[in-house]
Amino acid sequence: MTSGPRQPGDTDGPDEFHVILLDNGRIDMLAHGYGEALCCVRCGACLNVCPVYREIGGHAYGSTYSGPIGAVISPLLHNAVTDVDALPYASSLCGACREACPVKIDLPALLLDLRRDVVAEGDTPWAERTGMEYFRRTMLSRTRYETAGKGASLGSNVLAWITGGEIRRLPGPFSGWTDSRNFPAFAKHSFREQWAERNKRRKTISSEE
Repeated sequence: MTSGPRQPGDTDGPDEFHVILLDNGRIDMLAHGYGEALCCVRCGACLNVCPVYREIGGHAYGSTYSGPIGAVISPLLHNAVTDVDALPYASSLCGACREACPVKIDLPALLLDLRRDVVAEGDTPWAERTGMEYFRRTMLSRTRYETAGKGASLGSNVLAWITGGEIRRLPGPFSGWTDSRNFPAFAKHSFREQWAERNKRRKTISSEE
């Protein structure tokens, strides 16, 4: 389609030939380890299977590219018209997008890498960092985990009893959930408690037999 500038002996043709490549940040994606996302063939398979995309729709991504592939590509493109820090979290990491992708792009892994980069940049709000640190410490201790579970169960069931079944209004940062839906109370007995009770009944039945 192109032959470059006119060569000596040519009867006509341009004096100069310029090629301008507009990559919009794609070379940077390749340099920073996100080149796998450039294999996308724009088939939309990941969109159709993504539970987040099905619930919120394409406009919520604020970019030309939506769904799981959009959550990866949009934050990496230059001048992306979207909330770049929030998009990597618009995924449940269920892996359905990876299974549906015809070129097998590992979208969950790329989204985790983006989340890591967001944290490394230090832009995470103080409240979120503090909450995640407390969550980490809680999950490292069985005692703290079970105590937190009992507290959540007791508190949520009291609120549900006051409001007549389900929690219609949560306090503080959790109010965003109840702005659009009710919040069910936690189970009154944890899985471990139910499992222990089931084993106790089973042993009782076995001893009687």
